[in-house]
Amino acid sequence: MPDPVLHPDFKDTPYWWEALDAPPPPADPPERTEVAIVGGGYTGLSAALTLARAGRKALVLEAEHPGWGASSRNAGLITKLLHTGLARMEKHVGTEALGRYIAEAAAAFAYTIELIEREQIACHLTRPGRFVAAPNPRKLKELANELELAERYADATGEVHDKKSQRRELGSNHYAGGIVIEGTAAAHPALYAQGLARRAENAGATLAGGCRVAAIRREGNGFRVETGRGPVLADEVIVATNAYTGPELPQFRHRVVPIAASMIATEPLDRGTIERLLPTGRTCVDNARTFRYWRKAPGEDRLLFGGLSGQRWRDGKARARSLHAEMTAVFPDMAGARATHAWSGQVALSLDHLPHLGVHDGIHYALAMCGTGLPMGTWLGHRIAQCLLGEAEAGTVFDTLPFRENRLVAGNAWFAPAAAGFYRFLDLMEP
Repeated sequence: MPDPVLHPDFKDTPYWWEALDAPPPPADPPERTEVAIVGGGYTGLSAALTLARAGRKALVLEAEHPGWGASSRNAGLITKLLHTGLARMEKHVGTEALGRYIAEAAAAFAYTIELIEREQIACHLTRPGRFVAAPNPRKLKELANELELAERYADATGEVHDKKSQRRELGSNHYAGGIVIEGTAAAHPALYAQGLARRAENAGATLAGGCRVAAIRREGNGFRVETGRGPVLADEVIVATNAYTGPELPQFRHRVVPIAASMIATEPLDRGTIERLLPTGRTCVDNARTFRYWRKAPGEDRLLFGGLSGQRWRDGKARARSLHAEMTAVFPDMAGARATHAWSGQVALSLDHLPHLGVHDGIHYALAMCGTGLPMGTWLGHRIAQCLLGEAEAGTVFDTLPFRENRLVAGNAWFAPAAAGFYRFLDLMEP
């Protein structure tokens, strides 16, 4: 009997990888470099591009291959804002600081769009805007307040929809309404990472995949970076590992909280179905505690659906079945749409839910993008490279933030599955 949930050709790998070229053979790491960059995602590749274009010898050390982690697993959403609630942030930091944080997020958005267009990176860049759905009336009121703050601080434009008018945006009765935020963008995240890697390499950076870093130690006026393919001496080191920060970086792993996020891709749908589900073609998220997101696949009539489960699935089929059930809760008529792909990645949070950039014991870092890694990682990678180049405008509002640590967090959010289950219960109980 055919499986009603899983396609016969089901894969437990990212749908995004289908569009990629085979990774090139990894470059051999040199014995010495000016700047060693640990991590080959958006942040590390962006830093490498800026450094190489300035004539610096930049070496990217990546445990797998460039773009392998969250950079080729996320939903490809490019936001103008931070994912931390604006009302919550205003309460904790005040109006002046909130304005500066939002201005930084807007700068990250603008720089990323400009980079993609300037470098002609073919990654299905679009500007469809976003619909944020509210699971209940109280959450809708919160969203209306968020939109008011976004209009005030970020010069955003949008509109509020009730349960009836939201049908113009969403083919579902699951939500109580929502808000539209105009102008936000979307892209194919893996093609963007691949394009960024190629631009960095063409500029002169060395990309050493399959080169896991084991330790970083001071040596003379620089650093000795121990890798699985031999030691590298570097004048400067940038840590850009985000949610994949491991025990080899003990000074950072108690500061970054990795949370598992998962996605599925459906089999191709007929055009009428996808237009009924997403009438305006906007990307969508909700503001439930357990946070779901979905969008149309670029260039194909598939639905991509994901959420922050906190669960590190060992079985890709179980992951797919769980997400398929969540998808059909939102879109009941999608029960017969089988999943062709299911995958997971990691999102990096900080204890204050803000990105962090700075220097610790002489090591530069840009970490904890808090779910905005595509624009913010690109931007902070560029900024940290400018800092190393001594450029006057290299500062960001995140430079001076204390990067707090919690010894209970050690590169593993062991509490996340239980917390997600509790939040799911609260979402169900809330009228």
